[in-house]
Amino acid sequence: AEVGDDLLGGDDDGNGENSNNGAELAAEFFRRLNPSVKVSKMTRSQFLEACHGDGDGAGGTTLGSNPVYLCVDRPQSTQLLMNGACRTYERSDDEGHSRAGGTGDVLPFVSIETAGVYARAFCDFGPNFEVVDEDGETPRDTPLDHIAVDEEGDEGDDDGTAFVVHCIEDERHDVSRGDRIAFQIGGMDDTADDGAGGGTSSGGIGIGDGAADGDAGQCEVLNVLTPARFTVKRRHTRTKASAEEFVHLVNGSSNSFSRIKVPRRVPFLSLEDALKRWKDPSQDLFAASDLDKSFDPNRRSAVMSSFAALDEFASEYGRLPHASEHDVVHFSRLAKRTRRRGDDNDDDDDDDIAEDDYTDIVDAFARCCRARLAPVQALAGALGAQEVLKAASGLYNPVRQFLLYDCDELLAHRDRVGAKKKTSQGKGGSDAATAKPSRVGAAGQSYVLGESLTRKLASAKLFVVGSGAIGCEILKNLSAMGAGSARSKKKKRGGGGCVVLTDMDTIERSNLSRQLLFRDCDVGKFKSAAASEAIGRYNSRVNVDAHTSKVGDDVTDGPFDDDFWASGVDVVLNALDNIEARLYMDAQCVRHSKGLIDAGTLGSKGNVQVIVPNQSESYGSSVDPPEPAIPVCTLKNFPYDISHTIQWGRDLFDGLYNRRPNQVNDHSDAFGNMSSVDFARRLLRNLGEDAALEASEEMGEDFLAAVAAPSSEGNLADDDNAAAAAALDRLRVSSAEWAVLLANRLFYSSVVDLLRRHPPDSLDDEGEPFWSGSRRVPRALSYDATPSDDGTVPADRMVAN
Repeated sequence: AEVGDDLLGGDDDGNGENSNNGAELAAEFFRRLNPSVKVSKMTRSQFLEACHGDGDGAGGTTLGSNPVYLCVDRPQSTQLLMNGACRTYERSDDEGHSRAGGTGDVLPFVSIETAGVYARAFCDFGPNFEVVDEDGETPRDTPLDHIAVDEEGDEGDDDGTAFVVHCIEDERHDVSRGDRIAFQIGGMDDTADDGAGGGTSSGGIGIGDGAADGDAGQCEVLNVLTPARFTVKRRHTRTKASAEEFVHLVNGSSNSFSRIKVPRRVPFLSLEDALKRWKDPSQDLFAASDLDKSFDPNRRSAVMSSFAALDEFASEYGRLPHASEHDVVHFSRLAKRTRRRGDDNDDDDDDDIAEDDYTDIVDAFARCCRARLAPVQALAGALGAQEVLKAASGLYNPVRQFLLYDCDELLAHRDRVGAKKKTSQGKGGSDAATAKPSRVGAAGQSYVLGESLTRKLASAKLFVVGSGAIGCEILKNLSAMGAGSARSKKKKRGGGGCVVLTDMDTIERSNLSRQLLFRDCDVGKFKSAAASEAIGRYNSRVNVDAHTSKVGDDVTDGPFDDDFWASGVDVVLNALDNIEARLYMDAQCVRHSKGLIDAGTLGSKGNVQVIVPNQSESYGSSVDPPEPAIPVCTLKNFPYDISHTIQWGRDLFDGLYNRRPNQVNDHSDAFGNMSSVDFARRLLRNLGEDAALEASEEMGEDFLAAVAAPSSEGNLADDDNAAAAAALDRLRVSSAEWAVLLANRLFYSSVVDLLRRHPPDSLDDEGEPFWSGSRRVPRALSYDATPSDDGTVPADRMVAN
């Protein structure tokens, strides 16, 4: 229910008929949303019994092997009851922790609640919860320039030594204070590997390798100085190497370093304890959601007190507050009382509270808290689901422990609209306080923001481009807000409201897990058509105009012409998955002065950009910096990153099996019809001296291979064709010789020549060791002619084909 009066009514024990009916409806909806997920329901008393378990393991059997409790829009008193039960949960396994992460012997608890434009989340994963991976990303190998002893006196390891780590030029590290890193080196001769930590190939313990405790030799980040420089200390100094020897070893053997992911214990307080201690800054119980609001003590105190007062008001009156003066005054009195209750610091923290600001926020909370605003609920629901995943898996940093969110700046807009109406019509205040249930299915929205804004949104013409994962979420939220639901009294183009939707893709089975509007029966349908049908089931009043047309510069005709942009759209919402289409839509919005909202996701990350015509920069006004080009000398002689070797391999492969064959084909006629001198002059004239010399060397090899190739007129599969068989043998021998010479040149002779010019102990022009920083001493590899059994295709076979 959007207004939310029923949230505190009915049988609070969850055993009544109405409660069971609601649970069954919700369970059936979830089953249809994803048939592969097992969904069941239980009463509150059954859950409490399962939590206690009576010592027989029944809790683990009933709730599963890795349960998490999610409490949605329940009063604070109910949250306290259920959190207490989760704290007494007895697991059925012998080890006392879950399969993933680590929650000790408690059942992870997540609560989400909304009140108008305000929302609060709380997490309690127990005192021994363990985060196994804080960001879910693979640590990158950062190229190392060198390390040096820190002369400025950072507190270092046991002997007081800290080290400064320098990345090579134009490279940035990804470490933070307290992280552990490992240098990629060969080993340390003075400490033998005992087998517990996985030694290096040289038999010693590398800087990042473990000993018996798995930590010996690792370094801990002390301070981040710049994006390319930071200080570290050795975590263990059981090695005999001095600080100078340590520096020499790393600088001489290490090409790079990487961050080590170490499981981290994150203790949680129970909800009861957290509500008593949230004012204590040393507890650090709040996660930031808005840098402008989250650190405001007035706002934090007002919102926390208001959620507590909401429970007391409902208990006293049996309902939620109205926006009347009587209810607001009484609610404010309750909020002040709850603010002082349980304060162990004799109200010292209240000295930081500005009463006027505090009262304004509490009054605003009281006037809108009975409503449920669809966008706020969507945000809170997504947050709650994400925290459940964190609790079950141990991945990512959880909310610790409260997260407060609000968008009460919307109320200021409502008040300004109400003031204008008061001036022009002689009526008092905003229409939100007296709003009746809206005919477009957005009663909570009308109550909070006013009927006029809801009507304006219902009359809007919105263009949603894409109906994939993001598009489905956008369409669901728009339907809940009643967007595009106004009916036109005149049958003409541009009358009434509408949601125009286009997507040229069809639904695949793999889409069903993340695109919530689609079901099994929709597989094979156009996404736009299936999404339109689904929105009709959510809110039949929404007018959806679905298309399967592409948008882009290459589309010359279709429904999205100049007339459409002139009168068929007010705001564009992008749900696209490629940059080209985004730039096209942005250009159209700039050209026709239309608002644009662009959204995108990457794994657990996401971004939203709002473009207001003539007020903010457009999407295309800023671009990501181009990927830095890799110098040719780095690719050929001094690669220091895996990306360099990949690019080198791609360039080599393209040159041997694409560019050079095409080069032979392009010059074959001229080579056969011209003298060698004329052909050389032609190359010099067309390519220049250096390029002509390189091309002539390549074509000398390639034309010899072409001459050795058998004629296509013969049947090479016919053993009686002796000439063809002999030609094929010559081709195979020639190709094998070419491949051996190529391997020898690439991996042996070129390396030997490089070391001859720059021996390992050589110095550069400035007197510094030549082989330092990003340059490491290479090792020549002798070619092994033993046939390979690893499934690779030999170079000689490829060139012969």
